[in-house]
Amino acid sequence: MTGIDLTRRCVELTRRRFEREGLCSDLRIMDAERLQFPDSPFDVVYSFGVLHHVPSPESAFSEVRRVLRPGGTFLGAVYNRWSVVTAAIMGQWLASGGWRREGLQGRIARIEHSVTSSDPGPYVRLFGAHELKRALESAGFHDVSIVKRHLGLRKLGRRLPTPVIDIAGSLAGWYLVYRAH
Repeated sequence: MTGIDLTRRCVELTRRRFEREGLCSDLRIMDAERLQFPDSPFDVVYSFGVLHHVPSPESAFSEVRRVLRPGGTFLGAVYNRWSVVTAAIMGQWLASGGWRREGLQGRIARIEHSVTSSDPGPYVRLFGAHELKRALESAGFHDVSIVKRHLGLRKLGRRLPTPVIDIAGSLAGWYLVYRAH
């Protein structure tokens, strides 16, 4: 297994975790938009919840296509623009008057990050399913499937039966999970 991250800290944390588990890996500091690998060395590339944070996911998708062997598989997930989670965030932002204090992009950046006045938080790009499919196809993938998953409402989720949560997640889930060849 080869793993990359943009930050030294995350690579080191992952390295220590793998060592504790007795696993071997090749971990490197690298930018997903400029992969430092030759063409076609990998059978599978996996990226769950990462590429919606890079300035140009389209560049990263093209790089993934380049490093995959013919017939290789790209598995991953990005945030869904049209999800229950996004609707709840926007509704709360509007109802609380948050729009007076920060733009929507600033509010979305706080999805994973507690923002202070000096820290803008991570960049977050939300995708629609059609937009994601077009971006993957433009990068050279031909067989693209996308499903919505994860309702993202923890408190409500504990009260609902699993089949209801699964159906709701498939309609308005927080993640667009993709498989591309």
